[in-house]
Amino acid sequence: MIKKIASISLILLCSVGLIAQNSKAHKDIKTVMKQLEKHTYQSDFTLDYYSAVDNTHAPQSGVFCIQQSAFSFLMGGIQTLFDGKTQWVYMAENNEVTVSEPDAEELVQSSPWEMIQLYFKTHRVAYGDPISNEVTMYYFYPPKKDKDEVEYFRIELDVVNESHLPKRLIIFQKNGDKIRFDWENLEKVATKNIKEFQFDASQYPNVEWNDMR
Repeated sequence: MIKKIASISLILLCSVGLIAQNSKAHKDIKTVMKQLEKHTYQSDFTLDYYSAVDNTHAPQSGVFCIQQSAFSFLMGGIQTLFDGKTQWVYMAENNEVTVSEPDAEELVQSSPWEMIQLYFKTHRVAYGDPISNEVTMYYFYPPKKDKDEVEYFRIELDVVNESHLPKRLIIFQKNGDKIRFDWENLEKVATKNIKEFQFDASQYPNVEWNDMR
């Protein structure tokens, strides 16, 4: 009986310690979010899709800018603009733009930071494996009620300790594939006019409109 009580006590102590650790990790991510909301940030980035089937990588590069709820995302011939309400996705190859008013779930498909902002509210956040004194790794785990429906089992976010800014995000898919997003040189820039996060049709003669609103 004494051994059983001791075992239960140990389990409870470990559980309390884990909850406290998760709570601190969640608080850390909130600090990162607040830091990004203070200024306008811009960065070159690399997006890499790793296929576990044939062990190949498909890297692409681009430029990302975020200003509070607005962002712009340029990669290859695709430009995504969001002013906090309306989103424009322009495809240069077809001279075609699609306009929509996405919800939070839909924005996750457009921006890695929108993913973190949403999953911060719904996912369990925990510390990952130690990287270095300069960078801390965080794991996001989907809620139990959703884990059978989503294609990933974990999301990793690496944060620079000194600046409290993101450095890398990796999505671990259940099939072994990985989607990796690296911010190359995330830095503060001058505040932009909101029009810079809106599509200017005058710059694209004969553009084809797909209005999904």
